[in-house]
Amino acid sequence: MNKPVAGPLEGAGPASVAADSGPGGGGGRHDKWRLHALVVADDRGRVIEWNEAATLVFGYEREEVLGRHLSKLILPPPRRQEGIRRFQSLFDGDGDGASRPASAPIEAVAMRSSGEEIPVLARVTRTATAPPNYVFSICDLSGTEPTELNHRQLEAIVACSEDAIGTVALDGTVMAWNAAAEEIYGFSAAEAIGDKVENLTVPRELRGELQHWQRRLARGETIETETRRLRRDGSEVVVFLRGLPVRGDAGTVIAAVWIARDITDRRRREEREREEAESLRWVRRIGSALAGEDLLLAAQPIIDLRSGRVDHHELLLRMDLGTRLAKPDEFIGLAERSGQIREIDLWAVRRGVEFAAKAPVAINISAKSLGSELLLAEIDRGLERSGVSPERVTIEITETAGAEDLEQAAAWVARLTRRGCRVSLDDFGTGYGAFTYLNRLQVRELKIAREFVARLRHSEADRRVVSTIVAVGRNFGMTMVAEGVEDEETLEIVEGFGVELAQGHLFGRPEIIGEGWGEPG
Repeated sequence: MNKPVAGPLEGAGPASVAADSGPGGGGGRHDKWRLHALVVADDRGRVIEWNEAATLVFGYEREEVLGRHLSKLILPPPRRQEGIRRFQSLFDGDGDGASRPASAPIEAVAMRSSGEEIPVLARVTRTATAPPNYVFSICDLSGTEPTELNHRQLEAIVACSEDAIGTVALDGTVMAWNAAAEEIYGFSAAEAIGDKVENLTVPRELRGELQHWQRRLARGETIETETRRLRRDGSEVVVFLRGLPVRGDAGTVIAAVWIARDITDRRRREEREREEAESLRWVRRIGSALAGEDLLLAAQPIIDLRSGRVDHHELLLRMDLGTRLAKPDEFIGLAERSGQIREIDLWAVRRGVEFAAKAPVAINISAKSLGSELLLAEIDRGLERSGVSPERVTIEITETAGAEDLEQAAAWVARLTRRGCRVSLDDFGTGYGAFTYLNRLQVRELKIAREFVARLRHSEADRRVVSTIVAVGRNFGMTMVAEGVEDEETLEIVEGFGVELAQGHLFGRPEIIGEGWGEPG
């Protein structure tokens, strides 16, 4: 059997679906939109090459037809002898070995593997080989759409794609669903096809967004965006999503293809990189603030409810960023992780003790500094340098700070109280060992967490909690402070519980300490 030759077959393959052009094309406008089966036969009419379009037109796979007589494959039985005769007589008398141009197109009736008869337009070209081969270009005139081959190629691409690809009707019904979509979303094709895409993968809060995109696709627009989608197990995946309109014969949009790539890992990596970059910026800001004058203290009054006068001020840390003041929530956690918190605490104690010469103050310290010998030494130096009475200095520690090392905390608090300073337990009630801390730590003041105080007007449960905290604190001989008192009704409730001190916007907001701050004179 002769091998197919180069030349006429170069480039003849799955992409060869467009018609020949130019004079002698024969098929005119029909060929432009028809499939061209390209078949090569030897001089005995046996098939030696068969392209994918031929498979689509006739239904035979290439492996099935090689070596078989072409006429017996594609011609109806009543027409086979005539077909064989016409093939043999096509180039009778040509012995010069030269290639021949394509013959005039021949309209004929061919047969698919199923037995269905179809009209075709065939052209034959003889190759310059000895013996010659014959290239048949057979155009299907039965109405097969030109996109059928493209569809088969697309199906192969879709099936193997790592991107999730689904075809969705304009009403949102899933029509196709590839293996990557099954992998990314967790829904099998059987589960997805026929259901609405919004029921499968779209978070409820993003369904309006999807409807907007569907309207845009219906107008022929394309979509490219990053968004969130749901998996079958309810977890979320971040995807880069591309939506493409699908047009029908009349050119109108009839569906959409959605292509999604899972970028969850990439988004997480980018988020980590952003967080690391932001952390590094904050570390530099904190270092710069400690070296300069960008750390500030704001004072908020704490009122004696019996006299209505200011008992002392809580000093609250701020950082001047130039355009605004940053609160501790923005940078204290990072300062604890970077180790800069100890320097911040030393700075706060140093400045706080200085301000205590003007008015009694409460200075917040972090859990990392609880038990610090350096901090005790700084307090001693500040008291000695300023001549301030230790009772004018309250050190606030949080309930959870004491929990990290209760023995160390108890020893450190005892040493501090022996110096004459007051110790306040902040945010009381938010941890798990609240009453254990009261029993072990020599604190003078108990601050009821603002989250309980803020709900007193509306929550009977929170009223019971606060009432219990006040009763316990009174049994330990502690002064009770209610944080977060924002209105008269809440004030009336805490006064009814017997709370001695209160703090909140009702009495004054934190203000940056400036010249002239503190007690008169």
